Amino acid sequence: MQNIKLIACDLDGTLLHSDKSISDYTIKVLEECRARGIMIAFATARSERGAIRAVAPFTPDFIISSGGAKITRGEKVIFSSKMSPEIVRDIIAMCRRFTGGRGEITVETDSGHFWDYKIKPQDDTVESNCYYTDFENFAESAYKVTAELESERYCMEIIDKYPQIAYSEFKEELWKRFALRGADKQNGVMRICECLNISLQSIISFGDDFNDIEMLKLCGTGVAMAGATEQAKEVADYIAESNDEDGVAKFLEDKVLNI
Repeated sequence: MQNIKLIACDLDGTLLHSDKSISDYTIKVLEECRARGIMIAFATARSERGAIRAVAPFTPDFIISSGGAKITRGEKVIFSSKMSPEIVRDIIAMCRRFTGGRGEITVETDSGHFWDYKIKPQDDTVESNCYYTDFENFAESAYKVTAELESERYCMEIIDKYPQIAYSEFKEELWKRFALRGADKQNGVMRICECLNISLQSIISFGDDFNDIEMLKLCGTGVAMAGATEQAKEVADYIAESNDEDGVAKFLEDKVLNI
């Protein structure tokens, strides 16, 4: 593959091993790609803080975080999309009503990741550096709200009330993400394209989950992981080895570096 300008890559289930680590081999390959003038963007449902922590010591050129609600280039924020405190409080109230208060809820803001966890997250979880809250009188705007919801009907009730909100789901999980429409990975990639003045055809994207599908379809080359959802595999141009086999790095080494 020639004339690749950008690699847009999901983290969990894609770049990171199942134990949430990044291998030295993967870092080496990413650095080699960058040495050839290819920029690296990580597109993740994690917060920006969580993404930086997960991939250290590697530093990407861009981070599309909170599922696309925030985009940073170094310390510069190039896009930000937040729901108002009023909408956040109402979504929390609705989710609690749906589940009788049994499901957990998280909220991502500029000041931190807030969680009404019933059992404190362990040190190796995605957002172990979170703040416990009962969300009483919560008054911050938020990039995203995630909630444990069993039924899609509950999600539809929320977006029927707030048409400006969209939701996404995750494979093998009850968690649902709510954010403003357009705050997603594919639009994040397009915003980076505009920033760099490059074409979508010059981008390789990697993903494994439902929220990666549109990004895989959008880019010139879309690569799904061996453990991806069937829907992601159906739209991908290639299937890479699994995240635990360093599938992203092996694909890049074979298709991009060895040319």
